[in-house]
Amino acid sequence: MELISLRIRTKEAEYGQVLATVLRRNYPGFLITSSVIGEEGEAAAAGSTGSWGYDLGLCDDRASLQDGDVLLVDSPALETVGADGSLLREEGPVCVFKYAPAREMIEKILGLCSARMHRRIFRPRGERCRIVGVLSGAGGKGCTTLSLALAQYGARLRGIHPLIVPMGQFADAAALAPAGSGMPLREYLYRTLRTEGATEQADYLERAVAQDAFGTGRFAWQTGENPLYRLSGEGMQTVLCALSGGTFDYLFADIGTTFQAASFAVLAAADKLVMLSDSPAKDNALFEYLRANCGGGVLQKMIPVINRSHRSVPTAVDRFYEEEGEAAALQTNCFRIPYEPCLDLERGSAKDAAYPLEGGFADAVEDLLTALDRDS
Repeated sequence: MELISLRIRTKEAEYGQVLATVLRRNYPGFLITSSVIGEEGEAAAAGSTGSWGYDLGLCDDRASLQDGDVLLVDSPALETVGADGSLLREEGPVCVFKYAPAREMIEKILGLCSARMHRRIFRPRGERCRIVGVLSGAGGKGCTTLSLALAQYGARLRGIHPLIVPMGQFADAAALAPAGSGMPLREYLYRTLRTEGATEQADYLERAVAQDAFGTGRFAWQTGENPLYRLSGEGMQTVLCALSGGTFDYLFADIGTTFQAASFAVLAAADKLVMLSDSPAKDNALFEYLRANCGGGVLQKMIPVINRSHRSVPTAVDRFYEEEGEAAALQTNCFRIPYEPCLDLERGSAKDAAYPLEGGFADAVEDLLTALDRDS
């Protein structure tokens, strides 16, 4: 779910608080700042350049509108925004009915944000489906291993229905089912991108995904380049909508170090991002790269993981997440996965293995799953 920053300014504090609560409850991706018009802090805001710095501003007082604000009006007859967020007329302020049903108002807000950002805002078709991206600033840190572990523990211990979505140019064989176990991924994408019917897309997905012995869904192995790698951002959004509308509770996107249009779409749509740490320099470089290409909001979804099951991670990383700037701000969300000799993860032998249900590795992955379940 994409993070959308909203500024709500109202004449009455109670209405502003209720509106913020209802919007967040129905779309947890909203980051809302609420204030009352005329109060001391609001007076300072009135001298600013408007709602820039937020994705959208909502205000219920015409005299207090600032550049970029949407006017919340008392009558549906005064609305100037259609159900999909399109403008019904160009002149005058953009108006939305302030007492509209929450879902209807959210669709209009997302439509307006899409127009301002010049791209479609992703919203999962299945309300229960969560998207988790697993990435790193360097290769070989265990992104595929951790994606599989999260999926397997979730299926075995929590009864969730996970799907592994490989994003690398050449998908790791560990993230795929045996060849011939389902519709080839290339054919699945061809069919899904050519139809908008939810029923047909669900049928294609069922034919394309095979479950392993632990209940993890995987696409079938195929030779050559991963067809997901070449998708446009809009194409990847269409695929994510189709995947989230199926029977899966979680989509674990194995991004690794692959950053292109399709991966950026996943980063924007993800509810949480699990970043496997490498070194202070590379982690910092990844933060800057993501901020430049995806905006600062993507870092608010980040959960850093120091993966000791891959022993190449230097001890300096621990100090980095305790002492320095932006990394220190993420420190409260930082997870540490211990090394266990019984797990031969560095050579990828865990492809079809059952992970142990006890021990430090199991406890760390369980704690990480709990963090992924939280809305904030």
